[in-house]
Amino acid sequence: MTPTILAAILSLLPAPPATWAETPDDYHARATVIAEAIAAETPSKYWALGVVTVFWHESHFRRSVHAGTRRGDHGRAICLGQHQRNGRERAAWEALAGVDPEATRRCARATYRTLRRAQGWCSQWGPGRAGMLSTFTAYGTGRTCAASRAAHPEWFFARAATHAWLTRRFGS
Repeated sequence: MTPTILAAILSLLPAPPATWAETPDDYHARATVIAEAIAAETPSKYWALGVVTVFWHESHFRRSVHAGTRRGDHGRAICLGQHQRNGRERAAWEALAGVDPEATRRCARATYRTLRRAQGWCSQWGPGRAGMLSTFTAYGTGRTCAASRAAHPEWFFARAATHAWLTRRFGS
């Protein structure tokens, strides 16, 4: 599954922008680490592409986010999946960031588990809420499965569209 995940990552960002302090070869090597971590931590291509989607929309695979030197949500979110502490011990939360394989696996594992929890939570509201739009909305908000263009301008719709495109292109 790693080659497919790597191809998905590279289809979204074939090379790092010139503003990143990373060569194309270094980016490709790091993208391979990301793909291997996702493959190791997800049970299927469908969920692997879900994690790729989250990583893409939350961080665009930026090395600085991956390494933990750049954090989102005013410093409250870490790793490619942009996880907040949410009850984690500080050391465990900080261990989600890092470009090494072990840290990348921890981030991929946390992202997959959060996606599955979101999907399970949303599915209790009925089959119409078990899809990826609801799952990405719950992942991103932590409080609702109902995506609203008024409340969440395109964010979660874009995630669902990316996941649909990836699954059409690479299978599920």
